[in-house]
Amino acid sequence: MKLIEANTQDQLDALSVFNAQARDESGTDPVPPDGPMGAWLIDSPDGLIGSVGIYGVNWTARRCRGMIYISPTHRGNGLAALAHKLLEAKVFDEFNLRRLEGVIRDDNAQMIALMDSIGAVREGELKDVSYEDGRYRTYLMYRFMREE
Repeated sequence: MKLIEANTQDQLDALSVFNAQARDESGTDPVPPDGPMGAWLIDSPDGLIGSVGIYGVNWTARRCRGMIYISPTHRGNGLAALAHKLLEAKVFDEFNLRRLEGVIRDDNAQMIALMDSIGAVREGELKDVSYEDGRYRTYLMYRFMREE
């Protein structure tokens, strides 16, 4: 499995679909930081299975927020953990950042379980920070540090 840049129209279309599905399933970061962003497709022997991205890059503080999306047909077999390792390599090794953050809606049990299983540190709760689908939503903040 590897990350690839979207260079063709078909790849750009796939990235757009994955990002829309991620927003529909999990909401969006209710308090996104300013800063540049980037996204990559996850390529596997089965083809394109999802995407990862970073946003709110702060080069001075050397931090960013990340996102992972795996298509429903490929979930439950450890691919999200592997995608996270690829994202960490990009953030920490390629971009030389020291902090990767994740903001996850509190009803996203699969992603919360993933964060707990791969050693993310839960930093806090953003209580009722967003109003989605007729109700207030709470998000959880996680972090990964290069040194941890």
